[in-house]
Amino acid sequence: MKTFFIPVSLMILVFTGFAETNNVIVYDLQTGEHFDITWTIRDLTGFQNISELTSVNIDHIDGDEWLLVAGDDQYACIDLTRFTTCFYIDEWQFRTLLGLPGEGQGCLTAITKPDESVDTLLYFNVDSGKYVAFNLDTFQAEDYSGPELPAEYISGFSYTSLSDIGFFHNHQGIWTYESFEGSSPVYIDFESIFGGIPEYVTELEYTLTGSSYRFLLAAFSDNPDPSTPTPSPNPTSTPADNFKAVIAMGLDEDLWTVDGADYSVTESVALTGAAPNQILVDDGRFFVVNSLSNAIGVYDSQTCSVIDEYSVGEGRNPFAMAISDDGLLFVSNFIRNTISCLQASDGQVIREISLPETQDLPHDPGETTYCRPSGIAIAGDTCFVACSNLNDEFVAAGPGIICEINTQNLTLESWFESGGRNAVNVYYLPSHPDWIWIINSGDYIVGEGYSGNGNICIWSIADHNMFTCIEVSDAPLEAVFSPDRLYFSSAMDGRIGRVDLNGLSCLSPILTPHHGQGMDFISGLAIDPKGIVWVLEFNYNVAYLMDPNLNDSIFHSVSLGWGPDAIGILLP
Repeated sequence: MKTFFIPVSLMILVFTGFAETNNVIVYDLQTGEHFDITWTIRDLTGFQNISELTSVNIDHIDGDEWLLVAGDDQYACIDLTRFTTCFYIDEWQFRTLLGLPGEGQGCLTAITKPDESVDTLLYFNVDSGKYVAFNLDTFQAEDYSGPELPAEYISGFSYTSLSDIGFFHNHQGIWTYESFEGSSPVYIDFESIFGGIPEYVTELEYTLTGSSYRFLLAAFSDNPDPSTPTPSPNPTSTPADNFKAVIAMGLDEDLWTVDGADYSVTESVALTGAAPNQILVDDGRFFVVNSLSNAIGVYDSQTCSVIDEYSVGEGRNPFAMAISDDGLLFVSNFIRNTISCLQASDGQVIREISLPETQDLPHDPGETTYCRPSGIAIAGDTCFVACSNLNDEFVAAGPGIICEINTQNLTLESWFESGGRNAVNVYYLPSHPDWIWIINSGDYIVGEGYSGNGNICIWSIADHNMFTCIEVSDAPLEAVFSPDRLYFSSAMDGRIGRVDLNGLSCLSPILTPHHGQGMDFISGLAIDPKGIVWVLEFNYNVAYLMDPNLNDSIFHSVSLGWGPDAIGILLP
């Protein structure tokens, strides 16, 4: 695929004559479903007002790779394969690129000509009343040759073929479909589809895992009629919306909640201890690991009020926990290199289990290492503990290990190497009853950061050996699972990694709006009852909402307190 890079200057030309829009709606041509992606477009581009949308196919494959968005006095290009903005250009620059005087006015669209798989980008120059073409094969401006097009904003369209066989035409708010063969225009009642009359419409096509999808993207100058089925970032409540996300602020040391129906926020519903690190939801209550307070906070799931606090003892630095079927809390003590077993009902410490000693651990030549336990998962009668195996500088100095603790007699039964460096988390899924998923973050270089040699390994419980390891070229920390995908947070940058659970292959990551801006750290993940992935950004104090039904695009963001670091989903 060619790379189209245009440096952004500080020169801005104000558009005139085109309506600003407040909402962007997606209509699935195959299912008839609607999605509001206003927040997605705003978050990806930074634009508060949008005046045009144009999808573009820039390569010789099925599906569009770009979405060009005009707003706030410039164009932004969204890379649809990664759902991130790849460049900005103002209208003065774009007109100059097309060989036009920099001063002027126009609007943008694209057309797929017959027998061509790459779009022709079109710019209607209001001054001359003519279209200028931009060839996406040569990246050169040229005279437009093709079907005659009207002066008003148009969008090429085809429901069944790759090339456009006609176009949508907006004439003073009346939309029609017109074929290139010259047949009579057909009126399109977009109001009945979207609940309002759009200013702009573009067709969007993409191919994912062998399946093709077709959508209409519509931009509105006014909000569509809420009496129609058009959704919004705050849709009408459904049974799946009856939940709350509870989020622990690592720096504020308090809990906030976000309503699942309308994403409204309630600030500081309760206090936590120091450095809240994990939220574990149980029947009617939830637990919060407070690492620097050496305690577990217990809260009521309905009111979020404090019920109790369980101490694990000074100098332990609890990291994570899991609860067994018989009501025992297993807590990893990062500094002490032990596992505490507590009664979940009253916090009584039953036993503290020692993990392998320094002399027993595998290590690099000349290194002395310690277990440093973190993530925990329980499968049947076994508690699996991820141990990073770190030296005195808290850097991986040997392969990670996984310890196996018998939850009945509370003893360490065995341990095995994790398949990578710096094992930080371990997961068990009832849908895959023979597998343990191991998250290895990889090596860390002091003063430089992670090396990107992390991986995700699968351990077979029955065979007691490593089934496979998936290289991710990243530093994964935490993971959540949907029916088809594993999502992991990256310790290297503001992105969410993805693994296809069917093919056990690594997919391209999803980049957050703060990707590449420095100090971007994904600190927590969760999946709600609707299948939406919640992504916490620690340093930018925000939760992003990512929709698997829109190819994992980020469609909304929620502003939070300082340092969101752990999240749980509370059901009614």
